[in-house]
Amino acid sequence: MPTAIVPAPALGDGLLALVLAHHLRRSDQPVYVVHDALGKLRTWLPWARVVPRTDLDEVLRSSVRAFVGDPAAFAHAALPPDTLRFRKADWQRDAPYPVSLERACAAWLGSTPWLNSPGLVRPDVPAVDAARIVLHPTSGNPRKNWPPKHWRALGERLAGEGARTTVLLAASEVAAWRAEAGDALPIAVPGGLDAVASFLADSAGCIATDSGIAHLAAAVGCPTLTLFRKASAARFWAPTWGRTAAVMAPWRLPGGAGHRLWRHLLSPARVHAAYRALRG
Repeated sequence: MPTAIVPAPALGDGLLALVLAHHLRRSDQPVYVVHDALGKLRTWLPWARVVPRTDLDEVLRSSVRAFVGDPAAFAHAALPPDTLRFRKADWQRDAPYPVSLERACAAWLGSTPWLNSPGLVRPDVPAVDAARIVLHPTSGNPRKNWPPKHWRALGERLAGEGARTTVLLAASEVAAWRAEAGDALPIAVPGGLDAVASFLADSAGCIATDSGIAHLAAAVGCPTLTLFRKASAARFWAPTWGRTAAVMAPWRLPGGAGHRLWRHLLSPARVHAAYRALRG
């Protein structure tokens, strides 16, 4: 019988949980991944059985054990007796998320060596644009977002080196972005998540907020720099697949002031320098 993996609903959480799913499949253990966002990446996951959240009851009843990272499912009535609820208390923030995942699930891993990889497999022919750098300025939490004026300044610095910057947005984000940022930077709206993955894979690099798109860019092999509010968040949540780095302000104010002011303390020059260091 299979293992059910139930991550939290955000894209980044789903991609991180794929590391466990990928390991179990490499160990010839059947796996269900219950996640709506990952269902939009099925063409990139030929080895995975990804099912929508509406099928959660059926999947749990047919599974011998479950990994649950979504607090909303911690008390689900159909959870099998062998269920690992991956709570915040299990997070070891001195190391990246996949390290905590490996430690928490050690009893399930068998003899197959742990591989920190979400296992995405490109379904189409690459068409790499060596001049394109993707900027992703949004996230599910506005407190994580860097000001539009800083993105414009960063785009100007990159353009001065011959890069062609493109702002990656969802269709629902375009109007609000243009209202704040104007038309100084070109915008790309690739369509479905599988198309976004291909767009990122074909780009020379990505500079993004702490978001699911940053994790997706890293997962498809795009060199990725992620902007963070504080070092502790970067240490735990930053993507760790492929060529990646994190950048944050040189110092941070304590408490609520730190949450508000980090975006002003992190300068375009600092982000630009961090991206140049990432690319070598």
